[in-house]
Amino acid sequence: MGNGHWIGGLALAATLGIACGDDSLTGGAGGAGGSPAGGGGGSQPAGGAPEGGAPEGGGGAGPVEVELNWYACPYEPGQNGQCVKAQIPADWDDPDGPKITSFVKRIPAAVQPARGQLWILQGGPGFSGTTIEFDVARFAEVVDDLDFYVPDHRGTGFSTELECPELEQLALASGVIEIEPVAEAAADCADDLVATHGETLPHFSATQAGRDLGELIERTRSPGQEVYLYGVSYGTRWLHRYLQQFPAQATGLIFDSISAEQNDGMLFDVEINGIAEQFFDLCGQDAYCSSKLGADPWAFMAALMGKLEMDHCPTSLGLTKRDYKAFFAAFVVKGFYDRALLPALAYRVDRCDATDQDVIERLYDLLQPTEEDGEYFSGGLHFHVVNSERVSHPPPSVDELIASAESLFVSSEQMPAYRATYDPWPIYDAGPYLGTFAETSTPILMMQSPLDAQTVIGPTAEFEAAYDGPNQTFVVVERSGHAVLSQAPMADGSICGMVLAAQFLLDPTSALDTSCKDEVLPIDFEQAGFNLGAGTLNVWDNAMTLLPSNEPSALDRLRMNNRFEVPR
Repeated sequence: MGNGHWIGGLALAATLGIACGDDSLTGGAGGAGGSPAGGGGGSQPAGGAPEGGAPEGGGGAGPVEVELNWYACPYEPGQNGQCVKAQIPADWDDPDGPKITSFVKRIPAAVQPARGQLWILQGGPGFSGTTIEFDVARFAEVVDDLDFYVPDHRGTGFSTELECPELEQLALASGVIEIEPVAEAAADCADDLVATHGETLPHFSATQAGRDLGELIERTRSPGQEVYLYGVSYGTRWLHRYLQQFPAQATGLIFDSISAEQNDGMLFDVEINGIAEQFFDLCGQDAYCSSKLGADPWAFMAALMGKLEMDHCPTSLGLTKRDYKAFFAAFVVKGFYDRALLPALAYRVDRCDATDQDVIERLYDLLQPTEEDGEYFSGGLHFHVVNSERVSHPPPSVDELIASAESLFVSSEQMPAYRATYDPWPIYDAGPYLGTFAETSTPILMMQSPLDAQTVIGPTAEFEAAYDGPNQTFVVVERSGHAVLSQAPMADGSICGMVLAAQFLLDPTSALDTSCKDEVLPIDFEQAGFNLGAGTLNVWDNAMTLLPSNEPSALDRLRMNNRFEVPR
C-alpha cells in the first residue's frame, strides 16, 4: 500500500533499548552540536536556511532558537546512547507559536571524531524510532566512523504523541477488522486529538517532520561533517519531504522500499493479492512446491476459495473465508524466510486433518498482536497521516472496497474499516510537495523488491525517473522482502541491501557494484529441516502419531521474527 505495516504488528521490529531518561540530566553526554564527545548542551540558533538555501515552503522567518540538552539514555546492555527532547515549533513558519517535543537518540561512532552522521528513519506511519534501533548495529558493522541518529517522528514515541489507544490495537490487528467499532473509535479519537492538540494538529505531517530533520541536522553537524539519511517504508516518505525542503544539505540518501507519491493506500488489498499471485507463480516454477499444489498453484487457491465459501476447515477457532484471506495476507508481508510458509499453510488448510488444524490454530494465534506491540506505536499519527496524504480524496466508498475484496484470494480484510476512519477525521492539507519531486544533485541510492507487498514496485517508477542523475541509482533486488537492507540474504551470509548501503556510505560518488541484486537466495518453499511442531514431519506433512519431530520448528523462527523482523 505504500505505507508499510498496514497489517500491523506482523513485522514489529525489536526494541533493543528504551529511549527514556530524566530531562534534568543535561550536558554531560555530548555537545549541542558536532561531536558527541563534546561538553555541555546549549542553545543553537540557526536560520531556516540550511546548506543549499532556505527550504521551499519555509525558513524565511529568521533564526529559530532550539535548545539541545543531551542526556545519557539506554541503548544496548552495557552501552549508553545520548538522547535529547528538543522543544521545536509545531509550525516552523511560525517560530514564536506553540512548541512540541522532538525526541532523538544518538549513538556515537566507534571512531571519533566521526566522519559524519547517519539518520535512520522508521516507517509505519506511527512507529517510533525505538523499533528500528537494531539497524544501528547492522550499519555499525560496515561503517565505524558515523554517529547514528534515530529520531521519533513528531506524533509518536517520546516526541509529542498523538495518542489513540483504541485505534492503536485496531491498526496493529492481524486479521479481519469490523467497520462499526473502528468508526466509533475514530470519531472519539478525532475529538480527543482536536481537544488536546488544537491548532498544532495540522502540523503533525510528513512535511513538517521532514523540516524537523533539516533543522536538527543543521544544529548537530560539525563544520564539514558528512550527513547521510536512511529511510524505510513510510520512512522514505519522511525522507522525501526532507529532500524536497533541503535538496542540497545531505551528502547522500538511501531510500529502502519506497512509499510512492502517487500510490493510493486504499488499494492495498488489490496490491497484496497481486503480489500473492506472483508468489504462487514462483511456487509453480519450483519442483517441490508444484508437486504439492500442482503446476498452477493460483488455480489451487481458486479451488480452495470455493471450499472456504462452504465453511471448509473452520477449526475450533471458527475461522471463516474472510479470516483465511487475512491469514494468508499476513504471510505475504512476512520476512524473507517466513513468507515461504504460505503455500504450505494453504496446503494444510485444503487437507485440514486433525494435525493440520492444530498447526493452523498455532500459527493463527502466533500472529495476533499483544498489548506490548502498541507500546512504541501511535495509532493517532498513523491514521492522521494515512487519511490526510496516503489516500485519494475522496477515497473509494466502504461498499466499493467491500465489493473489490470479494474477488480477491488474499486480502487484509481491513480496508473498509480504514475507510470508516476517514469521514470523522480532522484531515490536514498535505501541502505543495505531494506528488512532486526535488531538483537535486544529491547522491541517492534507491532499493526496491518486485515481491514487496507493503510498498509495491509499480508506482516507484516515478522515483527512478525523477532521480536519474549522476550518482543516483535505482536498484531492483530480486526476491527480497520488504526492507531490502535486512530481507535480501545471499549464499555467503551477507545481505544484498547492506552490501549496497555499505558501498554508498563509504563513497556515494563512486559507481556501485549492484551485482548482488540477482544473487539473493531463491525462495525455499520446501523449508527442508524445519517442521511446524508436534505431529509434523516437516512444514508440509504430518507424522502418523503426535510424537514431536527432531527437526527445528519453523514456529520458533516465526515467533522470534515476529519481534525481530522487518522495520516499517
